[in-house]
Amino acid sequence: MLIAKTDGGEERLISRRKYPYCYKTVAWSPDGKVVAFTAGQADIEEALADNNADEILLIVLSVALYSDDLEYAENFCVQSSNHEHFNVRGNAILGFGHIAKIYRKLNENVIKPIIENALTDANKFVRSQANDAKDDIEHFLKWKFSK
Repeated sequence: MLIAKTDGGEERLISRRKYPYCYKTVAWSPDGKVVAFTAGQADIEEALADNNADEILLIVLSVALYSDDLEYAENFCVQSSNHEHFNVRGNAILGFGHIAKIYRKLNENVIKPIIENALTDANKFVRSQANDAKDDIEHFLKWKFSK
């Protein structure tokens, strides 16, 4: 995936995939700092198997934002919330907030303890993402958190 100025100048490679067709939906975050994309499920599973944190940290947000399958998105974020890399963990936790906004539901018995644990994670980024997810979930799902 390349980005460039509108006049075509300053072209820059921001992501490389084994299968270039895997980019289906691409969107920038409102602040323009993060690009999210959807990929086919086979490509997603391959990235998980390769355990490439640089790929997974982007894919987890894409799945949360663009998957049309609530159960798949929720399970993907649950699985990624235990990842050894803090960026993957943090983005997976934030993904729960996005899913809450989009679908207006989550499995409280599974997700709530994950977010509560992430609020005390050793890593500041994970704690920050957990706090953002908590705020979204409190707003959209009316859950109450103990931490």
